[in-house]
Order: sequence, then C-alpha cells, then structure tokens
Amino acid sequence: MKRRKAKLFLLKTLLTFLALGLIPLFTIFILNFKILFQGFEIFRTEVMWVVMGFMGYLGFFIIAGPPKKIYILEHELTHAIGALLSGVKIKDFRIKGGSGYIKTERVNIFIALLPYVFPLYTFLTILLFYIYSVFESIRFVNYIFYFLFGLSLSFHTSATFYYLMIDQPDLRRYGVFPSIIFILLWYVIIISILLYMLMPELDITEFFKKSLSEYFAFYNYLIYKIFS
Repeated sequence: MKRRKAKLFLLKTLLTFLALGLIPLFTIFILNFKILFQGFEIFRTEVMWVVMGFMGYLGFFIIAGPPKKIYILEHELTHAIGALLSGVKIKDFRIKGGSGYIKTERVNIFIALLPYVFPLYTFLTILLFYIYSVFESIRFVNYIFYFLFGLSLSFHTSATFYYLMIDQPDLRRYGVFPSIIFILLWYVIIISILLYMLMPELDITEFFKKSLSEYFAFYNYLIYKIFS
C-alpha cells in the first residue's frame, strides 16, 4: 500500500512538472488561434451559423443550467471510448436516471480525462454531416449542421466547465493542477481539429507549425539565458 502511494505521488509530481512545462504551449496556442482563420472570410454564412448555435445554447445554459442526463451519457460514453482506444477491458457500464458509472480493469490519464476534452456529440454531428454530404448537399440543410456543430460544442464546453467546478474524482486521481492544464491544452487542440474537419479551408497546418516553432524557440531562449 505504501509503495503504491509512493508511486502515485511520484507520478503526480512528474505530471505537475510536465504541466508547468506545457503552460507556455497552451498560451501560444491561444495567442495564435487566429492563424486558423487567416485568409478565411470570418463573417461567411457558415461561421455565422456556428456562432448562432454556440450562443443560442449558451443562452439556454445560463437560464436553465446543464441538462444533466444528456451530459452524463456523453461523459460515460467517452470514458468507454477512451478505454476501448487504450485496449482496456470494460467490466461494467451503467447509465441510470441522473447518474452514470463505468468500471474498467485499469485506468490511465487518457481514459480519465478524455470526457473533458472530447465533445462526442460535436464529433457525431460532423460524422453525420460527412455521411449526408456523400449523398446530398442542400445549402439550408448544411447550415443546420453548422448550427448543430456550434450548439453541441457550446453544450459540451459549458457543461464541462460547470462540472469542473464540482469535485471530480477524475481530476484528483492525477492531481487537479496538471489535469486542468492537460484538459485546457488538449481541448484547444481537439477543437482546432474539429473546426478543420467542418471547414477544411482553415489553415490548421500553419497554426500548429507556427505554435510549435514558437514553443521550442521559447525554451531555447530560456535555456540560453539560464546557461549563458
């Protein structure tokens, strides 16, 4: 038992240092997020439908709060997806009323934190849009998918931050501070990819290329200043 606690403490310590090292990368991603839209008409109709969906649900959330059952379903399903992608066996999975439960043979940080960074309903919206586009492409129907993209993304974002304000065992398992940093970083990355999947004209290559270049340049400069 003592050995297990010591290993967990060491893991949390290492993750904390890793999270500290990744804060500049998250900051750079946020500052460079506009690069995604360079050469892109920001006020084009598709973007406006996404924004309407996002803001429309946000207004509903402020008035009515998060729809608990729908979020719990998404949350537990995403835990299950994380387990399957990790090759981890699912022993039990239950959704009942306003609560959910999943038991796996083991847990890793990917399984624990995936529900906070992967908007499952948004991904399914894009998947349905792709399937629909193979057979048909009616402009107004396309706009509905853009609206649903914004709405589902707003749902996941608002509900996630709402429940993060409540004590979450998933975060405590690997340390609250590193978990929050990983969530923020992964979320920016995943949202960038989902936006690109919806609108392939976005300059995602330049966004990641420039951000990573600036991140490594920051540490090169820091190391130079420390040892020069």
